This record gives sequence, C-alpha cells and structure tokens, in this order.
Amino acid sequence: MRILFYCDEYPPAPHGGIGRVTQIVAEALAVKGHYVVAAGYNALFQSDKASISPQTEILQNGVHTYRLVSNRLYSNRLVIWKSLLTVSQIINFSFLTKWVRFLIAKQKLRLTEQWIAQIIDQQKIDVLEIIDYQDAIRHDLTYPITFRRFQVPTVMRVHGSCSFIYHFGDGTIPTNIFMNDRNSFQRVDAICAVSGFSAQFVTESLHPSVPVEVIYNPVEMKLFDHLKPYPEPIRILFFGKISRTKGTFTLIHAFNKLASIHPMLELHLIGYGELETAEKMIDPLNKNRVIIKSFMSQEALMVEIDQAYLCALPSYFENFSMAALEVMARRRALLYSTRSSGPELIVDGETGWLADPENIEELVAKIDWALRNRDATIVVAQRGFDHCFTHFSTDKIIPQLEKFYEQLIQESIHQ
Repeated sequence: MRILFYCDEYPPAPHGGIGRVTQIVAEALAVKGHYVVAAGYNALFQSDKASISPQTEILQNGVHTYRLVSNRLYSNRLVIWKSLLTVSQIINFSFLTKWVRFLIAKQKLRLTEQWIAQIIDQQKIDVLEIIDYQDAIRHDLTYPITFRRFQVPTVMRVHGSCSFIYHFGDGTIPTNIFMNDRNSFQRVDAICAVSGFSAQFVTESLHPSVPVEVIYNPVEMKLFDHLKPYPEPIRILFFGKISRTKGTFTLIHAFNKLASIHPMLELHLIGYGELETAEKMIDPLNKNRVIIKSFMSQEALMVEIDQAYLCALPSYFENFSMAALEVMARRRALLYSTRSSGPELIVDGETGWLADPENIEELVAKIDWALRNRDATIVVAQRGFDHCFTHFSTDKIIPQLEKFYEQLIQESIHQ
C-alpha cells in the first residue's frame, strides 16, 4: 500500500502525543514494506529541505516526510490579508481582526490541502489518513467552512477533536467549533478511533455519516526491551501537562498527606503548564521532596520511568494515553483514572489501579497500599506489562490497521 498521513504535528515539527503516535504508526508500516508518506503544515517548523514542492522530501526511518513551512505559504491574497490584519491590530479594531484572522486561516487551510492533493496525485497514494484535531479549528476558524474531500479513500483517525476538548474541559462546545468539526468528519470514508471512549463521543456528539471503528494506539516494540530491578518505594512520578485536568493538583494534595506517613517519599513532576499554581499547593514542609523538571527527550523520560516506584497519571479525560502505555511497557506500576478511557487500559487492582481524579482520599489509599506492599506491586506491574504487550504493541495493532486500510481500498475499487 501507498499510505499518506496528513498530520501537521508530524515530527520533526513541534508536536505532542498526536504527532508522536502518528510517527510510531507510520514508521511501523514502513518497516513492513509499505510506501509511507507524512505531510503537513506547521508555521513553527523551519528547514532548508522543506518546500511547498512535493518533489523535496526528508526521509525519516523509511517515511517520506514533507513539511510546508510558513514562508512558502504565500499568495497575493494572503499578503493583502496579512497587511490588513496588521492595520486592524494597530487601530485595535477587534471585529476586523477576528474576521481577517479567519480569512487567513481559511486560505492557509485551502493552500495546504491543495498541496496535500498534489502529493496524493504525484505519489500515487492509495489511502489517506487525517487527524480529527486541527489547531485552526480551535483558534482561528471562528466561522463554519467546508473542508476538502480528497480523491482517495480517506480515514479520520480520532485522537481528540476540538469539540472533544471543549466538551470535557468547559462542558460546552462553541457553535463554530462544533460545526467545523462536524463538517470535517463528513468528508471521510471511514473513521477509526483510538479508544471506545472517543468512538462513543464522536458517534453521539458529531453524528458522522459512517460507523466509527476502534483500533488502539500502539506501543513501540523497543520500549518493552527492559528488565531492570524494581526500585524501592521512594519515588512517585507524574509526567505530562501540569494542570487541574491532568489530575496534577489532586496528586499534589494526596502527596501532602502521604508525605507525613512515608518520610522518604518523593514526588517527581515532569512537564509544563501551571507551575506556579502547582508550587503553591505543595506543603512548605515537603518543598524539598517535590522535584519539578521540564519536558525531556523520550530516552531521558524512559530513564525517569525506570527509576519510579509508581507512576500516577490521574487525568480527568484522555482519549487513550500514550503516557500510560509507556509506563506499562517499562514494567512499572501505574495509577490511572477511572474516567474516560481508563477502564479500557487498566483492570483495577490487577494490571494497575484506577482512581477518581477528584478523590484525594482514594488516591492516598491506593498509593499507600502500593507503597506498603512492594511484592504485590511488582506483580501488578508485571501484569500491566503483559497486558500492554499482548494488546497494545505495534506487533498487535499494526496488522489491524493494515487490514482496516486494505478493506477501505477494496471497497473504493468496487464502488
């Protein structure tokens, strides 16, 4: 198969979990002999080799990668609108600024997807995968638009749309975001969600015209290659965005209680976000026992996980957390969330623990039990590893995706 991933976050562009998991899938498919292309627009990425021309590429671990950079994305119309935006900002004309931002975002999207269509044609792509989250929908497309329907079978991979973020973050979805997400979903031939939880949201909230299948995120096989002695019950690790919705603040309150019971216990927080708010929540007596570090390379993060006795990621909502999968793949005990996709990943008390991210006492009780029962915790961690390896490794997930793509291609041929 000749597969194209249209993903603005594809590395080496600045990326989060979506870009990372798309890269894992793309590279695993390339290893299996498929011709794999990844392309997208990112204004923050600069490279001498990146171009609007699909004739220029970067070959990364078998994946032909194209990156449309901002200084190549110009048309006479965009230049005029950018000048108008500058004028409206100077005179503080908010309505005009909002409207011009919308026009610029819409034109950029049109040019980017025209470029994607060129790649599809020139590279003779069989199937296209796009992602549901688009930064422009969240920030600049303040009015509904129609989205391009591509000329090859197209899959929408559900990681967490803008509507999803607003629904579970604020409780309401702005009309323009709902309309644009829904319009984007209407242009695809198939939808593949990373969890049953995300599939349910899309089905019930966005009402797509095609069924939503579930194929989980995969874990790289190299992460399972690990068998180091299990640490002593000293270090609890959290990594990700430091915020209320990721459960960081509840975890800090739980640690304040646990610190008085376990005098050697430490809490390590790795990430970015609301650092000042988090620091204010730490009991002054425990300041030296809470270590905060910024984001780091994956290799460095794996070392941090290996040194942790227990990893706690009590998020309020996750489509399907790669962070949680990485902990399990490293044979470390995981405390995860009862909400969203948590029960799809963890069997409480067997392959890890689940806790309500708003229930401080539940977090305290489950972490305290794990700290007091080291042998049993090691068993739970091993069961988590076995479950992750059996159900979520690339060896398990990639064949499912291959079958899914191949079926879609065959259906398009026979239409």
